[in-house]
This record gives sequence, structure tokens and C-alpha cells, in this order.
Amino acid sequence: MAYSLEKDLFGDEVLTKHGGVSERLLDLYIGRLKKLFPHVATPRLIRNTRNAPLYFLIWAGPNKLGLKGADYILSQGEKLPRR
Repeated sequence: MAYSLEKDLFGDEVLTKHGGVSERLLDLYIGRLKKLFPHVATPRLIRNTRNAPLYFLIWAGPNKLGLKGADYILSQGEKLPRR
């Protein structure tokens, strides 16, 4: 769960955000992909121009050579200089 409703000292409901949710969701998603595909590339975090996280880019497929290519391409993206 990403959020939960809890009651405060006065009985009012307060929405609480739990930490580490994106990492847990990513682990679950990667686990599911690994059940479907024999080869899953290391996920790469994609950020916007303000350095805020947008999404994780992931490759999964049946071919080991495809994994090698995907890992190479994804690692190149992280080496691009910031503008």
C-alpha cells in the first residue's frame, strides 16, 4: 500500500504516505517479468529536465543476445551529460 488512512489524536482521519513504495512496486514488477521472460534487463530510472523521477525503463525478452543489447543501450542513456 502506498497510502493509508489513520486516525490522529483527535479522531480525525489522516492520509499517510508510506516510504519506499516505488522500490517495492519495481521489485514486484521485475519479479513478475522474470516469471514470464528468461531475460530481464536492469531497470533504469528516467528523470525529467528538473531531475524529478518519471518512470523506470525496463526490457524483457526471450533472447540472451537481446538482453546484452538492451543492457548496453540502457547504460548509454545514463551516461548522457545533463543540459
